[in-house]
Amino acid sequence: MKPLEPIADALEAFFEASSEPILFTGAGVSMLAGLPDWKGLLSQMAESIRATDALTANQMLQYIAKGDLTKAADYFWLTGEVLEGNKNVTLKKLLGTYDSKPLVPLASLPFKGALTTNFDRSILEAIVNAKKQPPRDYKLGDTTFSAAVWETELYVARIHGCIEAPKSMVLSESQFNQLLESTPYIELLTQIFLHKQVLFLGFSFYDPAIKYVLEQIDKRFGPGAPGRHLAILPETNASELIQKAHRLNITVVKYDTADNHRALWDGVATYAKSLTKTPARTVVAAAHPYAATKQYLAACYARVSVASEHTPLREIVIEGVLSASLQESHPKSLGLADLHEQVRKALGVRGKEVNQLVDRALKALISADLVRKNKNQEVKGARFGWIGEPEVASTLNDAIETLKTSVCNRAHVQEGWKPTAHVADVIGMFLREVIHRRGWDLGAAFAAGKAPDNLAFRPVLMEVGSKLTAFDRERVERTLESLFQRPTVQEAALLGELGRISFAVELAFQAPRTTLLHKATLPQKLYFDANLLMPAFVEGHP
Repeated sequence: MKPLEPIADALEAFFEASSEPILFTGAGVSMLAGLPDWKGLLSQMAESIRATDALTANQMLQYIAKGDLTKAADYFWLTGEVLEGNKNVTLKKLLGTYDSKPLVPLASLPFKGALTTNFDRSILEAIVNAKKQPPRDYKLGDTTFSAAVWETELYVARIHGCIEAPKSMVLSESQFNQLLESTPYIELLTQIFLHKQVLFLGFSFYDPAIKYVLEQIDKRFGPGAPGRHLAILPETNASELIQKAHRLNITVVKYDTADNHRALWDGVATYAKSLTKTPARTVVAAAHPYAATKQYLAACYARVSVASEHTPLREIVIEGVLSASLQESHPKSLGLADLHEQVRKALGVRGKEVNQLVDRALKALISADLVRKNKNQEVKGARFGWIGEPEVASTLNDAIETLKTSVCNRAHVQEGWKPTAHVADVIGMFLREVIHRRGWDLGAAFAAGKAPDNLAFRPVLMEVGSKLTAFDRERVERTLESLFQRPTVQEAALLGELGRISFAVELAFQAPRTTLLHKATLPQKLYFDANLLMPAFVEGHP
């Protein structure tokens, strides 16, 4: 009979059920590397200034004794008796010496990325040791931090700052309050908890960082799907932290803290060892990063096809999300609260401003005779229903079919070859995939403030056309290259419009607050032509 391994079993169940697992580590992980916890760090910070400001040092220790750790940190930053440079030197000294080797079993777990509230580099070094590849390093305060939400490779995001730049470290109450106004920080939390599966590890009730994180998750977008996230917490934790986790539908597994949390680290090591000894398991296939938007692109494209050229893209995106939700529920109607919840689940935003966007979008859909508002005597409040049968994404299908036919005609003229029905279907799948991928790339480049990279289209064709013969694939490649390099006026218009709405949808889903609530971000019109939006798949294309 298999021995009882609650931690290892919980980790196995979590990773086997996860397509995009994210590790989220707290101070307990750095403690395993030999660094102090919050209380220890602040106590050492207090003692470091005693020689020059004994009064402030004593005040810090009083707040530490009360458990008000962020207030104690405020006093450290506020004292004028110690030079800022000396404070920075102190912090680097306190967090600069560690041993990352004990973290290797944790770092070898099959996560796609890691978030940490710690400031040191121990988890990064452990990942290099375990996975033999350096993760992308995103740090709060860096100009690249906003690009973390778009990352598709292995990465670590130090979301509360880093020891290399001590002024970026979020320790005090005032710094946490400032952090909560940071849009890139909130966007990253939103995407991680809305679209990924998160493993919380190394947190305790005494860690104020997790308190602020959970409060923001609850405030900004509320609970996730039951069973989506897992928190492994010590049994000695006060019930408040566990209650917060339960309220957010985070599954909690508790362990005995005896012998320096040995039960936790032995469980992690046991599961990590099992990964190298057992045959490869069947795990949930990782979804493409733009998978969440696929179900909404057709509805958004349908709206942009009939909207006024002056209609802002943010309104088109909201209209698309609502029309997709109403069509999915057809013939049943939805109440206003239901629609607000659909937007929260899809985009991870809620509140007065979002509700106003929803109200405007409903008026536009009603005005377009797509939605009917009616009163149900048995249900409080108005209900909204899609009129007639749900659309079958006909507008998007028509656009794809037009481009597919155009490619087939090009193949006939250019290659003297009429593609079979199977080859034509592959071309259609390619066009759909490439539109999503280009929207994602444009959004990622826009968020990072740089020009989009060229994306070779051949790997995309290989993905969807793996069963084509080599000869047919070569002919399709040449024909697609011709399409992207020398599109007709109609083809350029279709490619440009499809790329434009895909770009807008990706921005809305990956950075909803920036896109939907900050009106300076998305202009009313985007003057992109097809050369920028779609055909930049070919090296050397102008």
